[in-house]
Amino acid sequence: MIHLLMTIPNRAAARFVPALALISALAAPALAAPPFSDSHADRIAEIAAMLPEAPAGVGLPCAARSAWQEVAGRKAVLGRADRTLAQTLPEWRDADYLAFSERGDNVTGKRMMLAVHRDLTTLVDAECFRWDGRYLPRISETLIRLARQKSWVLPQNDRALTAFRGESPTVDLMTAAIASRMADALYRLGDRLPAEVRREAMAAIRQRAVRPVMAGLRGEGPLPWWMNSPSNLNAVCLGGIVGAALSVLPDIETRALLAAAAERYSDHYLRSFSADGYGYEGIGYWQYGFVSYARLRDQLLSSTQGGVDLFDNPQARQAALFPFRFAMGNRLYAAFGDSDFQYAPRVWALDYVRHVFGLTAVGTEGRALRGHSEAEGLAQPASGAGFGGEGIGPVSYFEDVGVLVVRPEQPGGLALTVKAGGNLRHSHNDVGSFAVGLDGTQPLGDPGGPAYYDRKSFGPQRYERPVESSFGHPVPVIDGQYQVDATTIAPAVLARSSDPDRETITIDMTPAYDVPGLEAFHRTVEYHRGDGGRIVIRDRFDLSRPMRIVESFPTHGSWQQGSPRSVGFVLDEARVALTFDGVAPQNIVADRVSQNGTRFEVLRAAFDLAGESVVEMSISPRAGAGQGN
Repeated sequence: MIHLLMTIPNRAAARFVPALALISALAAPALAAPPFSDSHADRIAEIAAMLPEAPAGVGLPCAARSAWQEVAGRKAVLGRADRTLAQTLPEWRDADYLAFSERGDNVTGKRMMLAVHRDLTTLVDAECFRWDGRYLPRISETLIRLARQKSWVLPQNDRALTAFRGESPTVDLMTAAIASRMADALYRLGDRLPAEVRREAMAAIRQRAVRPVMAGLRGEGPLPWWMNSPSNLNAVCLGGIVGAALSVLPDIETRALLAAAAERYSDHYLRSFSADGYGYEGIGYWQYGFVSYARLRDQLLSSTQGGVDLFDNPQARQAALFPFRFAMGNRLYAAFGDSDFQYAPRVWALDYVRHVFGLTAVGTEGRALRGHSEAEGLAQPASGAGFGGEGIGPVSYFEDVGVLVVRPEQPGGLALTVKAGGNLRHSHNDVGSFAVGLDGTQPLGDPGGPAYYDRKSFGPQRYERPVESSFGHPVPVIDGQYQVDATTIAPAVLARSSDPDRETITIDMTPAYDVPGLEAFHRTVEYHRGDGGRIVIRDRFDLSRPMRIVESFPTHGSWQQGSPRSVGFVLDEARVALTFDGVAPQNIVADRVSQNGTRFEVLRAAFDLAGESVVEMSISPRAGAGQGN
């Protein structure tokens, strides 16, 4: 550099030096951010001062004999435990684990891994009830088997098989689940377990679950990707691994570092909800993610003597309210995205939210979350609890994403959920999708997600399949084209109104299609109150050339065409009538969908349109509207 400057005239050098300085600055390696253990050292020290000298888990240790005598469910737990003892502990099979890497089978390896530890908690509960050593040999055998198991990582997360070969300390959902269950057994049974079992199980938890996370926090390795992920994975993995550490690790510095990390990084889980509380991942993942987040909250709150409360956050309250505001009726939810059709959160999870956040509609006393022990007391209410039922009336509207939920005025009336956006991980190409609820079921509308995942579920071919693409959703096929990747666009709500007789939303669905000649496509959905409710859908098209528009209507039930303009749908005892109020379709046919364990039909109504055209449809409850196809 000095030699170069010596060859440049003085005036030119004067102009060149700042540029060289800039180039040098850009070429120099960026200063790495300090690791979490350094940047948050003060907070880690504060939390260390809050923690007890000895680790403690959630729920009652088995040695609390008087308390366990009062716990309900003894007979059922003992029955399940005895049935488990009558069977041999499932073996690890390499072929099952390798089924994913060899042929994309996402079920076999996962099922094999779950079979080893799924009954561990039941056995621990049973030993807590009896306290006579009956179940200790099987518990010990399970702990040793897990400690020596080849991998604690799900096969689909071990594509290079580094965990399988013992080359990489990867951590994922399965790692968190195994560590959490093992730690729960160690905490609750204590010295009743043989010392050698405790040592080997504890060492495995440290090596397989805790150490990789600690390395990332100390700058000695990468942070697990899920720590910064706005998804249920963040809460599930943090809850399992940090909870295990708080339950059994004697080192207070390790517990403090992990607790501080949970306080900091669990905020990413809350980013899986919009600012006004819509769960981007759907109702099915609310249970999985929020229950893990809440369990982590309860354990941190207890371990720090109230010093760390993850619920002391307005967004946590929004997340907690989601299943109440998103419900179309009693345990009735639109199955948007990868949610299972007709899935509803467990009653005990909703009771927990009612209790902790002070909802007015309390159905039971609101016990603590069921975690690894069914013997848990009442959860501690959040500070400032008391929603008073606000936002939970006949209508919920998530303005940030354009999702409208309308509940019937009287039992037996139609319910409706319709969406504009809200598409992130686990979502489908379903801009403008809707679900129709009636009599506790959903005879028409969004069919929900797959029953299981495979290699294509989160790969480049995800949206080429009928369940995840718009093929299987209640949205039109335009000129033979399906919707584009919904995570790449931002559909707009053009209008939203509410009056005593009607709820209305208009969605600009134009960005959801890449079709030359489609100038505009706006979907208006109206819910009319009275006479059990009526839904009107108007699809307005502005077309610069003639096109075939195929309206789509998925159902898990049966259907029957009553006339050129009407079709009846039946599921269980719920019956609705679909009527084409304007132009009649050219034909009505149906496609059968069978993918990843889910099966349903999609009724197709074809229209040949040009210029400015409107397709108007109405949906009403009807007795005997259809008898099946």
